[in-house]
Amino acid sequence: MHDRTRPALRYPRSLFRLGWLGVLALAAPACQSPERDHPVCASGIGLAWEKLELGGSAPAARLDGALASDDEGHRVFLFGGRTATEFLNDLWVLDLDRKVWTEIRASEAPSPRSGHSLSYDARRKRLILFGGYVADSFGKAQFHKELWTYSPEEGWSRKFFKEGPAGRAWHAAAVGPEDLILFGGYAPSPLYHQNDLWALDLESLEFRRLATDGGPRMTGRAGLLLSPSARDIWFAGRDGIPQPQRAGYWQLVVERDRWSFITRKQMDPPRNFDLALADPREGFLVLLRGPQEERHDDWKIWTFQPHHECFGSGGSADGAWAFQGIACTTEPGRPGSFVCHGGARAERLSAETWRLQVLGFGEEP
Repeated sequence: MHDRTRPALRYPRSLFRLGWLGVLALAAPACQSPERDHPVCASGIGLAWEKLELGGSAPAARLDGALASDDEGHRVFLFGGRTATEFLNDLWVLDLDRKVWTEIRASEAPSPRSGHSLSYDARRKRLILFGGYVADSFGKAQFHKELWTYSPEEGWSRKFFKEGPAGRAWHAAAVGPEDLILFGGYAPSPLYHQNDLWALDLESLEFRRLATDGGPRMTGRAGLLLSPSARDIWFAGRDGIPQPQRAGYWQLVVERDRWSFITRKQMDPPRNFDLALADPREGFLVLLRGPQEERHDDWKIWTFQPHHECFGSGGSADGAWAFQGIACTTEPGRPGSFVCHGGARAERLSAETWRLQVLGFGEEP
């Protein structure tokens, strides 16, 4: 049996609101980064969903778990998340060739949590987990400041560091050539919604601060896209506390420590989107909005391509039924495609696994 920590059962509705911690946020001015206007992409953007039919046992229904992809092994990992009554710490791997989920059992593992990040270090063939939170018996959130790695040879191993980011949840993570980049998230202080940027050296597993606090305070997990040299970083999300004031895309030039808000005002996405993603293979950022009414299944999408410096938008008539707290990662072997699992809608959790394909890239604007 896995170790699970049970939150209080007298407030289950709050567990299904992604912003349930936002009521604690303190008001502060939004990031005043310079705005840069960009054109609309010439090609149209489309969106296609496909429910994956998988054999064998599968992970239980959950939301706010974390996925990571191993391109070489053509597989996807899932760790943790939460249900209406408990937090989870199970580890699963999806073999995309055989289309089978398999649970990976270990004698030692990180404690149950939700809202953490999970990344795959391809060079060293290991998972890297950071942060997350759990609710105690009184319903109070406890944020983790733990760094863990997993490999088949060594199992789970906690790594201690001298200096680094505070404990947090719903932060973004992306693997670069030498570092794992971590941005933002939600933490007890200061100001709850974070805008600090850290680099974790993949060799020494030590953190260093990468930028000052001039960036947006993301109300929700950001999409994170690195240039090949990691000297430029692009972000997809929304900025502003206690209420989001704008949504879209930001660029950070690391060497100059300079932030810019990238906008096309007539195509800027709405502030009430549900999911931010990035595909480093095709080089684009995505903001997605799920169904807005109980009977509607349509999805909307807004994209930005830094290489072409252009925007796109589109949608699909149907898609994954659940969208609150759904977890996604890039799909190995399919550029422009993501594997997604779980999520919730109207307080009903999903155990489904979906393929999300973004169509229309590859043409010059």
